Amino acid sequence: MKKILQYILFLMCSASYSQIVSLDESFNTTQFQQGRRVVDILTQPDGKILVAGNFTSYNGVEHNSLLRLNIDGSLDTTFDPGMSTGLNGQYYITSLAMDSFGKIYVGGNFNNFNGSSKKGVVRLNADGSVDPTFTFDFFSPNSQASVVYDLAFDSSGKLLIAGNFWTTTPSWGSATGLMRVNYDGSYDNSFTRIAGDNDVIFKVLVQPDGKVLIGGYFNISTAPNDADGLARLNADGTLDVSFLSENDVFGFIYDIYVDSNNKIILGGLFKKSFFSNQWNILARFNDSGSVDDSFNAFEVGFLSTSNNVVYSIKPYGSDILIGGRIPYYNGNPAGDLMLIGENGIADTSFDIGEGFESLSGAAEINCITTQDDGKIIAGGYFSSYNGSTVHGLARLLPSNLGLEVPESSQFSTIVFSENSVVHFNASNDISQIIVYDTLGREVLYKKGIFNKECLIDNLPAQQVLIAKVTFTNQTVQSIKLLN
Repeated sequence: MKKILQYILFLMCSASYSQIVSLDESFNTTQFQQGRRVVDILTQPDGKILVAGNFTSYNGVEHNSLLRLNIDGSLDTTFDPGMSTGLNGQYYITSLAMDSFGKIYVGGNFNNFNGSSKKGVVRLNADGSVDPTFTFDFFSPNSQASVVYDLAFDSSGKLLIAGNFWTTTPSWGSATGLMRVNYDGSYDNSFTRIAGDNDVIFKVLVQPDGKVLIGGYFNISTAPNDADGLARLNADGTLDVSFLSENDVFGFIYDIYVDSNNKIILGGLFKKSFFSNQWNILARFNDSGSVDDSFNAFEVGFLSTSNNVVYSIKPYGSDILIGGRIPYYNGNPAGDLMLIGENGIADTSFDIGEGFESLSGAAEINCITTQDDGKIIAGGYFSSYNGSTVHGLARLLPSNLGLEVPESSQFSTIVFSENSVVHFNASNDISQIIVYDTLGREVLYKKGIFNKECLIDNLPAQQVLIAKVTFTNQTVQSIKLLN
């Protein structure tokens, strides 16, 4: 059965239309204390949201650095992790993970968790109570610099622990930035320790093939290879020597994301080499470890001083969201949260206005997650979003993607049947087309060089849809589909 769609196409011109990203004021998160920070967010399979950081209360209710929210942002009172302590009162949580059994793993800087002697890592039951069967107790944070930064499960289900810490078990060494433990929390001696003294690992990511990417501030020397800042390990922890040594980066790698093409995207603050004078905050590497020069993040838009940094990378359709301390891009306000295309160029139609601001010091986005309906949750250090008060955690609505059209714009209408080829009256060929619903969810993605025409197929029925069309000259046009 054929379906007639009315396809409204903006005539190709130099203008582009913005995806206004508004604050979701129905999400009840305005009352974290000013000056506190959200460091990690984990969305559970049931949609509830675990939030970690260095806060002590939420909407006036005492919560020490860990809480769980319902989908609407209200406090989940069925989750009670209690109160915990760290050295000299310095206590915070930096990393969250959940296993296939629904157990919650918490990493950070603490030596007591809700009355239990737990050092750096603890496992919780679904209600927030400590799981006593997880007996991890190998190191003790004894300074503010000693902390677990990331947690991840390898292909066998064992827990990888990354950070800046040292152990209290002399039999296997005095210092490490990475270790692996068994399900009961016991140390896994089969995992090779390669990090050296004073090395810091901020990110650990397990690839589908079982190999492990690590990023941070470190030097690993394993003759005849070494690695700085970025390394890939085999499943047993040994250095993967097939990952080329030209991947050395000087600086700090805070996040790593591997896309569907096995490209490795890095966020942080780093140079291509020790001898380079150019600081960057975003880069992409090939699976072999070589720099992917087709990713344009090394261009002037992302050149940085020590004041700019990327802390978080999150996939968003075929693009990526990045968050950090990013006040400007190419001289224009970036608001600390950006949408980056597959070519490494910022999508300037993703418009957050002035973005995030802080009453004291520079605002930062430390973590990002997305929900099934396309909403974006950002956590970090901030006190407002585009003038609206919101402390530490905000949910954003890119729901009017491309729908706001100036009255002066001209239109042409194309009527076509379902699963038919649409011809675009444009001066350049099409390189990419992405179709979204009004909640920002991707419903169609096509990439390639199309000679001014593209097959539009399998679209949801009875909806207003928005297409973002990229042409070979890198111009982007917003298109509304009335179904």
